[in-house]
Amino acid sequence: MMTTQTSITLFIGSFSLVFMLVMQQHAIHQEKYTQAFVNALIIGGLNLVAIRFGAAATGTEAMAFLCGGGAGTVFSMWVRKLMSDKKLLAKKDMAVYQSGV
Repeated sequence: MMTTQTSITLFIGSFSLVFMLVMQQHAIHQEKYTQAFVNALIIGGLNLVAIRFGAAATGTEAMAFLCGGGAGTVFSMWVRKLMSDKKLLAKKDMAVYQSGV
């Protein structure tokens, strides 16, 4: 039972950590200082979770950690694309509104 709980914790922790790292990369690239600062605090906390639970991980728990990182990467790419698409749609709507069409 404890292995299942630890595996879930490691998966969610790794997923969240990698997701926030990708978001941090975009915040830095776009010079969003407040977002980057808040992300850094979250990343630090998630690192503590990874260290706390990952240090004594079994094989199954380690696999959960690795899969969480991969899933977090893919999900963050999807979220960034979704955010980008919404910005493009908003810009197009504004252009149509300003042109009076």
